[in-house]
Amino acid sequence: MSKFPSPYYPPRARWYSRFYYVWLAAKNLFHFEGLSFPGRMAFWQLVLSVIVPGYSFCALRRQKIGRAIQLGYGWAALVFVVWLGYAAANLAIGAMIALHVISVFFLIRAWDMDWSFRSRLLLALGTLLLVGLGLYLPLRRQIERQLIMPFRVGNRVVVVNTFKQPSAIHRGDWIAYKMDRYYAGNVLIAAGYVLGRVQAVAGDRVRITPEYVQVNGRAAPRLAHMPAEAEYTVPEKHWFIWPDLRISGYGAGAGDIARAFAENALVPETQFVGRPFQRWFWRRQSDL
Repeated sequence: MSKFPSPYYPPRARWYSRFYYVWLAAKNLFHFEGLSFPGRMAFWQLVLSVIVPGYSFCALRRQKIGRAIQLGYGWAALVFVVWLGYAAANLAIGAMIALHVISVFFLIRAWDMDWSFRSRLLLALGTLLLVGLGLYLPLRRQIERQLIMPFRVGNRVVVVNTFKQPSAIHRGDWIAYKMDRYYAGNVLIAAGYVLGRVQAVAGDRVRITPEYVQVNGRAAPRLAHMPAEAEYTVPEKHWFIWPDLRISGYGAGAGDIARAFAENALVPETQFVGRPFQRWFWRRQSDL
C-alpha cells in the first residue's frame, strides 16, 4: 500500500483551525466578508500580533522597530520582576503596557481604512484601556494571587510566594495572612495584609505568663502588648501568631490593646496568603 496521501482526501485540520473557524463565524455574523488581514497576514500572524508586543511590526516588514520594541519590553519585564513592589516596577509595567499598546495600535492602523483624527484618537484611547484594564490589570492580580505578591515592611519590600500551601507551614515560619477588621472599645484594627511568625500550630498549648511564653512547655521571650496571663490550645487548621502591628493610641489603654491582640492571635488557614521567599534575587529576606 502506498504511503503517500491520496489526493482524494483533504489534509487533516491543524491545531489552530478552531480559531480560524471562530473568525469565519464572526465574519459571517458581522458581515466582515470584505475585510482582509493587513499586509496579507496569515491568521496565526494576526493572533501573535495581538498577543506578542512588537510582532505586528515584524509581520508587516518593520523588523527593526519590532525588534526594538521586543527588546525594550523584555528589559522592562526584567525590571518589573526584580524590583517588584518598588516604584521602578510601576514604571516598568507602565512601559510594558505602552509598548504593547503601540504594537496593537500599529496593527489596527495597518487596515486599509480612512481614519479621521478623532477616530485615531478614540482608537488609541480604546486600545490603551483594552490592553491596560482588560489584559494587564487582571493578569497582575492573578499573578499576585497564584504566584508572587510584594509586601512593604517598613522601608523595604518583602516578596511572598503565594503558590505555597498552608499544609507546608511549620512552627517558626514567617507567613503573610489577611487580617479582618476589628473594632472593640477604643481599639480599631483595619483590615489588610500582615506578616507574622507562626509561634504554634494546631494542637499546641500556649501559655502566657508575666515572665515568658510557653509553647508545649518550652519557654520563649514575651512579645509586645501581650497580656499578663493567657492560655490557648490551637484548634485544627489554625496557627498562633502574635500580631506585629503599629499602634496609634487615642484613648486606648494597654489592657484594651492586649485584649485586641489576644483575640486576633489565632489565625485560620483560610486567611493564609503565602510565605516570604528566603531570597529575591540578591536581596536576603529571611531576616524579617
